[in-house]
Amino acid sequence: MNETIPWQFEETKDSVIGMPSEGAVSLYTDVLWCHDIASRRESYKAGFNILFFSMNGMPVAQILFSPITFITSLARWVAMHTSKIPVWPADIEAQCKIDDFDPYLRDASRNPPGIPMTYIRE
Repeated sequence: MNETIPWQFEETKDSVIGMPSEGAVSLYTDVLWCHDIASRRESYKAGFNILFFSMNGMPVAQILFSPITFITSLARWVAMHTSKIPVWPADIEAQCKIDDFDPYLRDASRNPPGIPMTYIRE
C-alpha cells in the first residue's frame, strides 16, 4: 500500500491544527509555492498541471485517473472562465495594506526558483 496519501493528510492536518498555537511561522515554512492567480485567470494548461501533478509520485494513479483528470480539468477551465476575479473594495484594500517587507508575506511574486511546477506560470 502506498503510504504517500496518509503522510500528506497528516502533514496537512498538523499544519491546520498547529497554526493557532504556533503562529504564522509554521504555515510560512510549509507553503513553498503559491499559484499565480491573484489578478488573472488560470490558463487551461496551468489548471491541468495542478490536477495532474497533485498525484505526483504515484505514476500508476496518474495513468488510471487520467480520464477523470481530463474531465475535471475541463470543468475547472469552465469554472475559471465563467467566474469573476475577486477584487476587494478599495477601502478594504487600504485598511489591510501588507507591508512589502513583511517576513511572512507569501504570494506568487515570492515563489523561490527551482520549485517544481513554477514553469506553469505564463
